Parts: sequence; structure tokens; C-alpha cells
Amino acid sequence: MRLYLRDEVGIPEEAIMDVMCRCPQIFGLRRERLQENVDYFRDGLGIPKKQLVDVIHTFPRSLTYKIDSNLKPKLRFLRTELDFTKEEIREEVIDFPMLMSYRFLSIDDL
Repeated sequence: MRLYLRDEVGIPEEAIMDVMCRCPQIFGLRRERLQENVDYFRDGLGIPKKQLVDVIHTFPRSLTYKIDSNLKPKLRFLRTELDFTKEEIREEVIDFPMLMSYRFLSIDDL
């Protein structure tokens, strides 16, 4: 796990322990699952490598969220309910990674 975060994701060695301590659930993830999330942030949202390192360091729990049942519905909500563009969503995730931890409700759900 440590080698993947360092070599593939680009997290500096000195920051990896901080990431792992703040989100020990990462220890239990399969490498494939971790890679799926990293790929989703890079390819799906278009987050550049440098900013992705910052996102993960700021909010490592983002690597533990399931894509189809957690991340996609949240990002879909931002697009459909709040009319965010893909670029705006990307910038919000980069600037405020904890956004992915929020639970979004449609006005119809209230």
C-alpha cells in the first residue's frame, strides 16, 4: 500500500504515515480498489497528479469511498441539483476535499 501511494500516486514518503494514521481504513483496502479510486479522481474528474496528492493528503478518507454507490451519486447531485459543471466540481474537490464526505439530499427528499 505504501509503495503504491508513493510510487504510483506520488505522495511523498514523509506524508504517507500521516495519511495512513489519519485514515487507517486504507490498510484494509485492496490495491485494485485504491487504484480504482485514484483513477476515478484522475480520469473521471480530471484532477491533475499534484492536486490529487493534495486532495489525498488533506482528506485520505476519499480513497475509501465506493465509486458507484457513494462518489458518483454525490457528484451527480452537484451537477443536476446545483448545476455545477464538471470543471466546477473538480475545482471544489481540489479546494475542499471534505465535500465528498457530505450527504446530499434533494429538495424532494425533505
